[in-house]
Amino acid sequence: MNIKNLFFRVWFSNIFIFISFSIFLLFPNFLYPQSDSTTSLSDYYPLVKNINFKYGDYLFKTIYDTSNWCSVLKVQYKNKIIKKESFDGWVDTINAFDFNGDGKKNLLIGSFTGGAHCCVMIFLGVMENGDFKIPDTLFLGNAGFNITDFEKDGKLEIETASDMFAYAFTNYAETRFPPKVYRVKNKKFVNVTKEYPKQVKDYIEELKADLKELTDIGFECYGINDDTFNTDAGSVKTILAAITACYYSIGEVKKGYELIDKSYKCPDKDKFVKILKNEFRLK
Repeated sequence: MNIKNLFFRVWFSNIFIFISFSIFLLFPNFLYPQSDSTTSLSDYYPLVKNINFKYGDYLFKTIYDTSNWCSVLKVQYKNKIIKKESFDGWVDTINAFDFNGDGKKNLLIGSFTGGAHCCVMIFLGVMENGDFKIPDTLFLGNAGFNITDFEKDGKLEIETASDMFAYAFTNYAETRFPPKVYRVKNKKFVNVTKEYPKQVKDYIEELKADLKELTDIGFECYGINDDTFNTDAGSVKTILAAITACYYSIGEVKKGYELIDKSYKCPDKDKFVKILKNEFRLK
């Protein structure tokens, strides 16, 4: 799992969407709709597409409501409309997955609210006996997601990450994203990260390599109440915070604080630890 590369691509993609969309609002003749298998909207919304997705007797259609900045999903069963849902931003993916390897597929609906740094959400859709419901939602913030099968057993996992430390200790570009893994159980998204210590520890090793680069050359400490945002000290803190969150996710949070004691000798260390324990609940 190369979380760093995965979420750099997500961050870059979000930036591109934000800039392109802003340019188009100012200069509507500068960009033009891109053609693909979905239905293009008007020239004023070149990055938003309507979706038609069919699964069995179900047909899912999205229409972007330009007056309310939202996607409207209409669900048909045997050519009869049975449900209408509205999603902030726009729905950009609809797919059906057999998450549990039992032959029963659920719908996974992905939406993006727009903007440089937010927000991705996924919705679980359940199709049963001619009905359609959305029993659970997963808010991913700035993180993307992959559908994978770590154990090659036919049971699928949702591989994503947490943006919990965005802007907490330094700028967004240097923020690290601790990995998270979810499964679908009993029509709910369930956090099963603890069951995948190898993936988490692989990312910890990447973070430790980044940490070593900073600590080997040395970094300037500041006073207990000084702002370390956009400093090397802030960069060290955001890496250590992510490492501690990783250890917490697999039940080994003590190792994170041991590394902080070893690597961060600045006057605000106790304040930093207190923030992790009290504000981010890493204890």
